[in-house]
Formats: sequence, structure tokens, C-alpha cells
Amino acid sequence: MLLTFAPPFTGSFATFNSTVMNISKNEVDALNLLVNIEITPEDYQTKVSNVLENYRKRANIPGFRPGKVPMGLIKKQYGKAVLIEEINNLLQDSIYKYITDEKLNILGNPMPVEQPDLDFDTAGSYNFQFELGLSPEFEVSISKKNKVKAVKVVADKKCWTLMLKTFATVTVKCLRQKPQRFRTCSTGHSRKWMRKVRL
Repeated sequence: MLLTFAPPFTGSFATFNSTVMNISKNEVDALNLLVNIEITPEDYQTKVSNVLENYRKRANIPGFRPGKVPMGLIKKQYGKAVLIEEINNLLQDSIYKYITDEKLNILGNPMPVEQPDLDFDTAGSYNFQFELGLSPEFEVSISKKNKVKAVKVVADKKCWTLMLKTFATVTVKCLRQKPQRFRTCSTGHSRKWMRKVRL
């Protein structure tokens, strides 16, 4: 399913030249970016054509020999879906390449801005936007003067009994469901534990 985005941003952007398409950004504030991605037919047309050609070679439609289905019919049936899929792939690759190249430390994932009026019936140029939340920068000063209390955890008899009972219960279920696969579960220490712990 295609991501949905809002109308293109009308402010001023700092331009980033992607190897695939034009990407620009607007700094909303110190911790938020609005990234604009422009996709033109040159960015996706070749990939769409290759996918449709593969569909054409494999299509089995009554009235046509294999590999001889008219491209117009293939485009009518699959063209829009293939276009949307390829644009989605371009968007994902581009936004994450941009984040990597710009060395952005973001919180969570890029959020697409809703854009309900996209028209994929006629191939053309498209503009998409993503909101990025940046991780705030801070420093934690730690020196030898700082002391941390170490806590030593000791498993008492109650914890051991609960662990053994849980292990034995799971082992018995495994043996009942797939005895050949879990044959080793009934040997050695496991057998002693199952005898020791009352189920």
C-alpha cells in the first residue's frame, strides 16, 4: 500500500542532491525536520517498464500466446499497481539514504505526511514529505567520584524450584508433541529434574 502524504511544503528548503532524485529539507525547529522528496518520471519509468515487460513475458491470458500479450493490456491491468510499488521503493531507499548520508540521529521512523490528492492514473512528477524527529544532544559527566551501588542477586530455593518446574513442564509438552525431535530432553539432568519436581 502506498504511503500517504500532505500537500507540498511552500517554505524555503535547503537542497540535497540525491543520486536518484531531488531531496530538500526545512528545519522546523531544533529537533524537527521536514524532508521533501521530488520524484520525476526519469526516476521510476525504466524500473516500471522492466517490471511490466517481465509480467508480459509470464502472462497467461486466454486468446494470446505466452509472451505475446499486448503491452497495452498489461499496463491496463498492472500498470498502476506497479507504478505505486516502484515509487514506494524509491521513497524508502531515498529517505534512508538521505538520513545515512546526512548522518542524522533520528528518533523512531520517518513519518510520511498525509497527501490524499495524489493521482497515479497518469504518470508524472510527485512530491512527498516526511517528518523527522531528531535526537537531542546532551552530555553525561561521569568521573571516579561518582559511585554506583552494586546489587548482588542471589537465587533462593523458591526461585530455583519455580525455574525447575517451568523447565520440566515445557520439556514434558515437547516430548508429548514431538518425542523423536526432543528425545534428548528426557536424558541426563533433565530427567533428574523432572523426577525431582512434582508437576
